[in-house]
Amino acid sequence: MLEELKEECWRLVERKYAVPTNLIAYAGLETFTLQKIGKAWRDHKYRLKSAHYIPHSRNKAQINSKKNRDCRSKQEDLHTGGLCSFVVHAAKKAKADGRPIKRATLYSILHTRKDGSAVNEVVQEKMDKMKELLAKPSNQLQLDDISSSIAWAPNDVFAKVMDKERKGHIHGVRFGPNSSGRSSKSALTDLQIRSSQSRDDEVAQLKASLAEMQEKLSAFDEMKERLGQFEEME
Repeated sequence: MLEELKEECWRLVERKYAVPTNLIAYAGLETFTLQKIGKAWRDHKYRLKSAHYIPHSRNKAQINSKKNRDCRSKQEDLHTGGLCSFVVHAAKKAKADGRPIKRATLYSILHTRKDGSAVNEVVQEKMDKMKELLAKPSNQLQLDDISSSIAWAPNDVFAKVMDKERKGHIHGVRFGPNSSGRSSKSALTDLQIRSSQSRDDEVAQLKASLAEMQEKLSAFDEMKERLGQFEEME
């Protein structure tokens, strides 16, 4: 999406909703909102193509099925995580351990069969390399930030072994951080943004309630004054 369109989207959001006045919360909410808008735009294009694009006259379901089989047969980095996303598995593991899990550790867990073997030789080679790098103290991550279930850095062990990250996406990490070099520690988490927004909403509601009470008091004073005038007339 063009930058000017993103800016226009954010201006519409500002006109329609109450945004935080705190500069840090404002910047975090803007980044988070534009990422959500970008994802919604990509999802819309995907749905549009899925619903209306037919490459040729053969049955669409058969075409998609063949395409999926062909893509699957070319994949080497197969996982054993099932239908749950990596983030869900990471959250469960982090909750059990009481600390965030490294991407390299999560990779090994989700690419190992029940018998303890890797899904294939390519994956085994990557796992061995990660294990070798993790044994070096210089490659250990500092887990000071516990706001996320996944501990990562642009140059962590996982990044050193795997291919280069795609633009706007960090492999194995929840929605939010991107490959521009901005780490999860420098960006507000969704929870922090929602918490800040919630506080602003609460303040706005209190101000509205106070204004309503002031209007009622003003009306009461006016009625009291009129009643006094009537008593004087009598």
